[in-house]
Amino acid sequence: MLAGSPGALSQIVMLATEKNADVAGIAVVQIMRVIILTAMVPLLLAAAGMIGHGPLPSRGAPATPLALGELAATAVALSLLLRRLNFPASWMFGAMLGSSVLHGAGWVDGTLPQWAYLTAVTGIGILIGSRFGRIKPRTIASHIGAALGSFAVAVVISAVFVAAIALTTHVKFSDVVVAFAPGAMDAMLALALTLHIDPVFVGAHHLSRFIFVSIATPGIVHLFAKAQDDMDD
Repeated sequence: MLAGSPGALSQIVMLATEKNADVAGIAVVQIMRVIILTAMVPLLLAAAGMIGHGPLPSRGAPATPLALGELAATAVALSLLLRRLNFPASWMFGAMLGSSVLHGAGWVDGTLPQWAYLTAVTGIGILIGSRFGRIKPRTIASHIGAALGSFAVAVVISAVFVAAIALTTHVKFSDVVVAFAPGAMDAMLALALTLHIDPVFVGAHHLSRFIFVSIATPGIVHLFAKAQDDMDD
């Protein structure tokens, strides 16, 4: 159940540790789902002609050094505040909130320089891959079947809701696909930015999923564990 939970890897690993579950196996299944989605979603959207090929288009003039300094200071301050409030993914959403307020109010104008943008996206990819660092190849190989099975179930469930939204609303299909893909929040937001998909729409959906999983999973695990103990007795 923990391995098949759609997201909130850190919370899932902590729960697995508390319940003396197979932490390595759970981590493999969770991370494989994220990596497959991160690689597959852009390829599928490109094959369907929903994203362009070639170099990234211009995103506007870079912000001035003063504006970048103000942006960085605001992002760090809000991230620290959200961290004190135990908000999920506080560093990412604190930075997003700070940037949204400054740009939306017109206090800051311009975008990140291309080198900073590419460095950030590359860093997210490195972070995702580094999660395999302490997992032995034998452990990975022994859980491939479970990882692919869990991935297939998650994709089928997501596909049902993607189809329902696509058929009943006028939201862009590519936006819905990335918003409902059961991948890591940071990876899906990076994909949204790279593929020029609405990051607010994607971020709102993934944040709601992340919060729900973080809140609901501990209670569900506790109820199942209690029921199992009663059956054993």
